[in-house]
Amino acid sequence: MKVKWKRQAESNRYSLLGAAVFSIILLLQFNNCGGQLNSQFQESLQGNSSLAANTQLNTPVNPSNPYYLQCISSSDAAKINSSLSQSVKMNGLAVDSKITSLDWQQDEDLIVTLDNSCVVEKDFSDPILSYIDSQDIQTQRPYTVYTIKKEKVKNLKLFIAQALDSECLLSAEKDGLVQIKNVQDPQFSSQRHLSYIGASESFLDTLMSYNSGQLYPVKVAIIDTGIDTTNTDLQSQFARNSSGQIIGHNSTESSNDFLSDSGYHGTHVAGLIGATYKNGLNGSGVYGRNIKIYPVRGSNNGDTFRIADLANAIIWAADQGVDIINLSLGTPTEYSSIKNAISYGISKNIIFVVAAGNEGKLLGSANPQYPAMYSTQFSGLVTVSSIDASTGGLSSFSSYSSTYVDILAPGSNGSTGIASTIPITASNSAGFASRVKYEDGSTGPIQGTSMAAPLVTGVLAAGISMAKSQGITLTNTELKTLLKASAAKSPSYTNFSSSGNSLNLPSFYNHIRNKIYTLSNTTPPPTTSTNYLNITQQPVDRQLLIGENIELNIEATSNNTISYQWYRNNQLILGATSKNYKISGANENSSGAYHVIASTSSDSVKSQTIAVKVALRYCN
Repeated sequence: MKVKWKRQAESNRYSLLGAAVFSIILLLQFNNCGGQLNSQFQESLQGNSSLAANTQLNTPVNPSNPYYLQCISSSDAAKINSSLSQSVKMNGLAVDSKITSLDWQQDEDLIVTLDNSCVVEKDFSDPILSYIDSQDIQTQRPYTVYTIKKEKVKNLKLFIAQALDSECLLSAEKDGLVQIKNVQDPQFSSQRHLSYIGASESFLDTLMSYNSGQLYPVKVAIIDTGIDTTNTDLQSQFARNSSGQIIGHNSTESSNDFLSDSGYHGTHVAGLIGATYKNGLNGSGVYGRNIKIYPVRGSNNGDTFRIADLANAIIWAADQGVDIINLSLGTPTEYSSIKNAISYGISKNIIFVVAAGNEGKLLGSANPQYPAMYSTQFSGLVTVSSIDASTGGLSSFSSYSSTYVDILAPGSNGSTGIASTIPITASNSAGFASRVKYEDGSTGPIQGTSMAAPLVTGVLAAGISMAKSQGITLTNTELKTLLKASAAKSPSYTNFSSSGNSLNLPSFYNHIRNKIYTLSNTTPPPTTSTNYLNITQQPVDRQLLIGENIELNIEATSNNTISYQWYRNNQLILGATSKNYKISGANENSSGAYHVIASTSSDSVKSQTIAVKVALRYCN
């Protein structure tokens, strides 16, 4: 069964290779309406401020001031400004029991799951094995998922009789379509998604110094299009054997290569989780030290992979003893082979992080997405939707649900995109970008719930690393509970995620530390568990007309007294020393790039820089 990814906002689709495919879509969202992505044309455009300033707005009144405009779109202004006012019990499932019926008309390939203990006990005599190439039969795991090509079945009635008579056949289902969702580090300041979740440089230093810097190297499997293992920001982050070779897996039939990326999606996801922190190159991941990444490649062309390969990839990763599996993928159809593989991983205390999908709809019976909707069935699976790091609102493409979505995290950043690692190519020797270029020359931002999920993976990795460094192994249920308990709660998000949860790294750090002290029966140091300075709500971009009034806001926490200072175009604003800064009767001098510095007696944190754009009138 093939798994395929597509750009969900566009009408074009990648061609299917071979027979009918099970299409898994990379949960990326592109605004571009141009041609198919070619990884050789990737380029880093995140520094192009003029592009960001003029994508949806009219030309400036004053060419030297890109923030003072002839007009603004009333719909865009309303969208940005409204976002401010809105601003289980089960640890695993048993594998499906022996099938009692099979409705298959041989119109698609068939996905089957075989019980390997039964296969061996029956001395490989089960009739279903006759439809599987002998070189593909694997019995070292509890069960294996296979694709039976429809052409292999010459007598359908006989096959169905054999399937119903098989003692080793656990499940059988038709192939279908699944969508896969998509010294100082010089680019750190451009990674708005990090500051949005509280991953400031000062806080990451605090995190990395926990337990005197002696932290457990957490194991993370990324099941995706592969990872460019030559990217210099990732080279030191991979799991390796005693000979220094990278430990990974290619689950496809036609290749054993897991050291490269067949597109760029997997490399971008990997960088968001664990690009090396403070190595003087590009940017950083959420947890850029003490991590071992297991690259698991399921596609040799960046487009499609078989669902059986996906299920077996999950089982392979689980058998490596990884702590986390990141799945930036989804399908509107439920498949037991995938569910059983996830159940197998959860039974091994692995926590799964999955993307909610890019349909921009409420998850549920009218808009199902799997494995996203397994969050209510598996206490060790976390579903993530996307918010925008620039506006703070729900990303326009993101699916959402207060029932199925556990937490929100940044998966978009205005028109700029999310900056992270990509495969090194002739056009991008740095291997770092927030935008991609298509064959027709157009560009689009890299964004999607695919980008939000790995931020949560990185935060969970930090917590696991901290706990295991103290000899404590938290269950996947405990980790999910702590993640949700530590999340920032916002009334604006109550329709989008459980309890309006959004990701907050410093708060999670604090919850993990307190959990460690509770389990070890020790008392936390009196001044170190919550006295760090943390921005919990970033200021966001604003648009307004001449003469209008607005208020810029920031929220920060610390045990110490916090002072504030606002800046416009990097110039101190006299008297702007409150956490709220009011602009009354806006004019050209009110437009510009704003940020605020929050300070305590021992710490100082700079907010993200936002754009305040003032216009003479509405364009429409």
